[in-house]
Amino acid sequence: MEIHVARNGEKFGPYSADEVRARLAAGQLSGADLCWYEGLAQWVPLAGVMGGLPGGNAAPPLTLVTPANKSGLAKASFIISIVTTCVWILVFAFIAVTYVRHPDHATSREQADPELMLVGLALMGNMMVNLLGLILGLIVVFKPSSNRWMAIVGVALNGIELLGVIMLMILGLAHRHA
Repeated sequence: MEIHVARNGEKFGPYSADEVRARLAAGQLSGADLCWYEGLAQWVPLAGVMGGLPGGNAAPPLTLVTPANKSGLAKASFIISIVTTCVWILVFAFIAVTYVRHPDHATSREQADPELMLVGLALMGNMMVNLLGLILGLIVVFKPSSNRWMAIVGVALNGIELLGVIMLMILGLAHRHA
């Protein structure tokens, strides 16, 4: 019987069952090392198979990578970042068009403009959605996930958008008091 052993992506052997037992006793192999012999469907820890080992030949390719789960939170963070980026662009385009049509909006402080009040509400709502996207993305960034890149992009875009709005608020307050 030929037993193939793998540790940290390296293959060893093939060994006989007696050789494996001797190497385990000598500390050259560990019960946590993976092994395969003909008849097994996949690589398994040595500690679980040393009781009864049938005979065999060629080993299948070693695949030590376990597939990570896809995270719906990563996808949500990514989608939120893309959608809110589009909303920010539309809102700022609307503001620019409004000021081109009505340049007195930029200097008038006395009257409340319903259009700009709606823009302000849209900006606040968009900020809340950005914050949600940032939190969802941060949850996934620290977990193994096959679509973790989506969470990273979501965190980056949502964070940039939030920082941008905070900077605009600070500039607006500075301009108001000037």
